[in-house]
Amino acid sequence: MDVPTPFPFESSRLAAAVVATLLLGAAVGPGVTMADEPPRIKAFVPEPTLAPGGTTGLTVQLVNDAPGADDRAETARNVEVTMHSGGTPIEIESDTRVIGAMEDGAVRDVPFRVTVPQDVEPGTYRLPIDLAYEFDDTSATTTVYATVRIEDRARFEVVSTETGVSVGETGAINVTLENAGTETASGATVALESKSGDVRFGGAASDTRYVGRWEPGQRKTVSYRITVDPDARTQRYALAARVSYETPVGESVVSPALSTGFIPLREQRFSVADVASTLEVGSEGVLRGTVVNRGPNAVRNAVVVFAPEDRNVNPIETEFPVGSLAPGERANFSFDVEISEAAGAGPRQFSVHVRYRDAADEIRRSNPLDLRAEVAPARDVFSVEPVDARVTAGGSATLTLRVTNAGGEEVSDISAKLFANDPLSTGDDEAFADSLAPGESTTITFGIAAAGSALEKSYPVSIDFQYDDADGDTLLSDTYLVPVGVEKPTGRDGPPIEVVGGVVVLLVVAIVIGVSLYRRRGQ
Repeated sequence: MDVPTPFPFESSRLAAAVVATLLLGAAVGPGVTMADEPPRIKAFVPEPTLAPGGTTGLTVQLVNDAPGADDRAETARNVEVTMHSGGTPIEIESDTRVIGAMEDGAVRDVPFRVTVPQDVEPGTYRLPIDLAYEFDDTSATTTVYATVRIEDRARFEVVSTETGVSVGETGAINVTLENAGTETASGATVALESKSGDVRFGGAASDTRYVGRWEPGQRKTVSYRITVDPDARTQRYALAARVSYETPVGESVVSPALSTGFIPLREQRFSVADVASTLEVGSEGVLRGTVVNRGPNAVRNAVVVFAPEDRNVNPIETEFPVGSLAPGERANFSFDVEISEAAGAGPRQFSVHVRYRDAADEIRRSNPLDLRAEVAPARDVFSVEPVDARVTAGGSATLTLRVTNAGGEEVSDISAKLFANDPLSTGDDEAFADSLAPGESTTITFGIAAAGSALEKSYPVSIDFQYDDADGDTLLSDTYLVPVGVEKPTGRDGPPIEVVGGVVVLLVVAIVIGVSLYRRRGQ
């Protein structure tokens, strides 16, 4: 025969029957064994207060307890517990719980997750809990109730979250919250927590701000400094806000987590266009180009920085300010650069970066921007051309040369030195010029002589220059070769002048000897 399903709160007739049974047992007297009672499971909520506007845990205690002090409740086996909303605005987030067996006097803590809407009315609510279990080879079901209380208190919601932080940058994020409850919160603080390692608060996962007294309906905006990792993506990142405060009666309360989030802007970008240069080995030239703000933000106080690590590349200044740049705007820059004589000629890869201030007035630095420029081979500082470079064999002449500054900068205190080898010689081998601007020319002169034995052809002489460059350094130029043409003496054709000179000498000697002999004979 089926046993009727028991309920802990049955009709008065059942209660009277239980009382009669107890009295009958007492009348029987000692030594009579009392029958076990069916399972009697009751529900209690140790912490019944819930706050609106979030999902939280709710622990319900179930107790298997017989109604009389001398009675014993039978063991309920395979106990299954299911909580329902029961017509209340509270939503149950948990599935059926299986807690196994409950013997007489057993207490089981059963955890549930419930969501309380923001706009729920304060008051007391009863949540039905369906129980299914077995005892004495019988299946039974019953319903008990968990009584919870929603208090009239402060509750909070996120109104907006705003930021202009880009990937790879640090900046401000502003979160606006409202006290949507009916009570004033005192001594309130707002903690904001990142749910991703790509978003940090100065190296930490969260940060807290104090906002003080918070009236119902009042909105407060709290600002935090966040850093978005350079490897982060332009996707939504989750944040959680929690408000800690005191109630009017001095109770400390922490609100449920308030979810919010933001999408960082894509990384601030720049590019370089229109690169040109007059760089050359062993000289000073100009490297120029155009920097373009590729967005997404406008930047202020932008500076193009050129700081090469190559010792052979020496910019005179390493920074070129270009000012404020809106997205898509461009500005020209240039650097005076000295290329050492040890550098190689040909195409070279350089890089610059842009230092700027963002919308949050933070100083930022862009990624390196590559630019390709040509370094020309070294060219002579001077060019030397003969103006009058002829001399007669056995004679002397003035050697006149045109000297031009072929370099890219002014040179000064120019001392020229001439060197000649046999059959040419010079007794006046130095000349001087005050200065020469790039492309400017001057003439210098030297004394030159050719031996009588010199053949009629061109012989080389060499010349170099000691000078001061634009930086005031004293340098020695390369050696330049200049051809000097040797010509034969003008007049009729005949024996070489050396032969003629020798004959003349012999004739003079013969005449002198003859005159001497004549005088001696006359005496």
